[in-house]
Amino acid sequence: MAETFKKETAPGFLHVENRKELRAGGIEHVETCDSHLVTARIHMGRLAVRGAGLTMQKLDAEKGEMTLLGRIDSVQYLGGGGEKQGGFFRRLLR
Repeated sequence: MAETFKKETAPGFLHVENRKELRAGGIEHVETCDSHLVTARIHMGRLAVRGAGLTMQKLDAEKGEMTLLGRIDSVQYLGGGGEKQGGFFRRLLR
């Protein structure tokens, strides 16, 4: 399932409830979606959600929002942010 959303997505947000439901905003593109891993491109890089029995309950391309259900084991931001500028310590040691 690869879905590209409008470029003017809403500001990002992430809400996890009882490790069973995840709501996220600012989604630009869903890259992968299976029962163990969901990855999506966001404004500052990528978002990876790992777990078991993950299902996409809601995907709103207009708003750039998604809702996942299942057992959520980890949520990780990948890339983007400070990496483009060399990271915190590189800037500190200039």
